[in-house]
Amino acid sequence: MPPPPVLCGTAVRGSSSHAYELAKKRYEEAVRSDGRALLLAVYRGRMSEGVSFDDDFARGVVCIGIPFPNLTDERLSQKRACNDFWLKNGLSEMQVKLEPKLEVKLEPKLEMKLESKLEMKLESKLEMKLEAKLELNIRTRAGSGDAPMASSASDAADAAKEVADGLAPKHELQHRWALWVHQRPGSQKGQAWGECQQQVHEFGTAEDFWCMFHFSYPPSKLENVDYSLFKQGTAPAWEDPTFKNGGRWVIKLEKVKAQSLDDLWLSLGLALIGEAFLDHGGELVCGAIVSVRNRASKIALWMSQAKDEKKVMAIGREYRNVLANTPGLQDLASKELTFEDFRKQAVTFVLNRPNTGEQTAGVFQ
Repeated sequence: MPPPPVLCGTAVRGSSSHAYELAKKRYEEAVRSDGRALLLAVYRGRMSEGVSFDDDFARGVVCIGIPFPNLTDERLSQKRACNDFWLKNGLSEMQVKLEPKLEVKLEPKLEMKLESKLEMKLESKLEMKLEAKLELNIRTRAGSGDAPMASSASDAADAAKEVADGLAPKHELQHRWALWVHQRPGSQKGQAWGECQQQVHEFGTAEDFWCMFHFSYPPSKLENVDYSLFKQGTAPAWEDPTFKNGGRWVIKLEKVKAQSLDDLWLSLGLALIGEAFLDHGGELVCGAIVSVRNRASKIALWMSQAKDEKKVMAIGREYRNVLANTPGLQDLASKELTFEDFRKQAVTFVLNRPNTGEQTAGVFQ
C-alpha cells in the first residue's frame, strides 16, 4: 500500500487570492519532492472574484474555506457569493458534520473551572448545525475521485448530504496528533512538570484538526497556560523517554499582538500536521508548545534528537520560514531563535537572522 500523499497547508487573514498563492507554492514544493500532494487552502474574509485554478494545480486539491466569524449582517450574502464562486469554478461544496463525541473534557485534577479565561469545551451545545458561529466547508475539486461533479446547487447539496451522513471519506494525516493542556497555577508544588499535563483531544484527519482548532480558545485568550500539539504516543515533557537526547527550538514573543500569536500557532500547527519539516529531518520533530504568560510568551518546537547538527539547523531554518511566511508576522522572523539541548541543559545553537541565503548560526560550547 503506497504511503499517503503529502498534506500541504496555508492560512491567511486576507483574501482567498492570497491563500491561493501561498497554497500553490506549498503544493508545488511537495510535488517536486514527493510527486504526490494533497493541499489545504484556507482563507478568512471575503472570497475574491477572479481567482482561477489552473488544471495542473487543482488536481487533487482540497480547499477548506473558513469565512471570518465576525461578519456583520452581510454574512448570508457573502456566504452565497462564496458558494456561487466555487461552484462556477467546478468545485463542489460539502458541509462537514462534526461528531458529538468530539467534546473536550478536562480532568478535575487540573482544577479547570472552565471560566471565561479558559473554556476547553466545544461550544456548550454541540448540535453541529454549522450556523453563524462556525462554517467549516470542505470543497473538493470535481473529478479528483473524492466527490461527485457539482454542476448545480442541487448537486452540491447532494454532496453535502453525503458528507453529513458519513458517506464521504475524511482525509487522513500521516500521523495521529494530540492536544495537551497545562495550567501552571493548578500545579502542586514539587510535582513534575510533565505530570501536570492533560491530554484533552486526539485526531488523525484534516477535518478533525479544524474541529478541534475552532472549538477551543486561541492562545491569546488564555493566561499562564500551555497548549501542546504532539504526535500521538509522545508526551510534551522532558521526562518522556523520547526526549532523553532531545531539545527544542524556542522563540520568545514580547508585546506581540494577540492575533499574531494566534496566527503563528495556527501556522505552526498546519506545518506539523502537513509534514512541512519532512525534507529537513522531519522524523525528529515531535510537536510544539505555546506558553502564554503576562510579560512574554514563547513557542517551542520539540525534537527527539539534538546531536545531529545538520538536521537541527535545517529544522530551525524551516521553523524560521514558518514565521516569515505567515501573513502579518514577518517582523517576528527577525527575532532570535535558540536551541536548547535537554541533556546538556544549555543553549547549543542560535539562529540570528532570517533565512536569506547568508544565515549564520552561533554555537555555544
